[in-house]
Amino acid sequence: MRRNHALKMVLFQLYSVGIKSILPVRSCHSVKAENFKVIKGLSGLSALDIVKEHGIPIQRVSLSRGLALNRFEKDFLIYPEYSDTDEADKMLQLLSSLNKDIKAAANQKDSLMAVWDNYKLSSYVVPKKYGGVDMCYKDLLTICEGLGSCWRFYFRFEQTHLASSLISLYGNDLQKLHYLPQIASGLIRPVVGFSRPEMEPNLKSVTSLCDSTNGKQNLIATNYFINVEDANLLLVFAKQV
Repeated sequence: MRRNHALKMVLFQLYSVGIKSILPVRSCHSVKAENFKVIKGLSGLSALDIVKEHGIPIQRVSLSRGLALNRFEKDFLIYPEYSDTDEADKMLQLLSSLNKDIKAAANQKDSLMAVWDNYKLSSYVVPKKYGGVDMCYKDLLTICEGLGSCWRFYFRFEQTHLASSLISLYGNDLQKLHYLPQIASGLIRPVVGFSRPEMEPNLKSVTSLCDSTNGKQNLIATNYFINVEDANLLLVFAKQV
């Protein structure tokens, strides 16, 4: 999708991803397990190597793979933020209700957006200081698991979370006070733009321009956005400044 956008505010943050080495593996065990063994000398081994060599269930080595396979023991320590079962039960009830409403409105766009607004999903990723719920990462992971049945919701939630985090980290006080409360209330619907060289073979020849017309600054560039049809705040990353 190509569009020329006149933006009131663009957050630029240079970043690069250059991780080539294998990330360290975190190993956990059940908090109630009576018979468990500590494995030493795991440096350099992948999760799959550990599983094969020691016969350990994958969910005890890799939390992400355990989540993908839905393999968790009821007493397995994966949610350290929960201090009692009441909090966990409350979140599971919310997730069950959310899933039920999403399925009921699956084929109706207006009904789906009504579900989003009724649950105030945008507020979950905004700090309490700015009118949000400020859910912990465990709660956010649980919500994402529930939204997995609806790609539109899942991606919108992730985009909103990313936008809120970027503004919280790199925005000034005025930007935080202006944007975060409106994101929490749903008045501002952000999306994050990204470049896709493989989608545009001549992307290198496309230049980003910034001109001024009638006292307004206009950013002219090639970017791609998902769920942009009802968005009213676009965040664009600059490769170079």
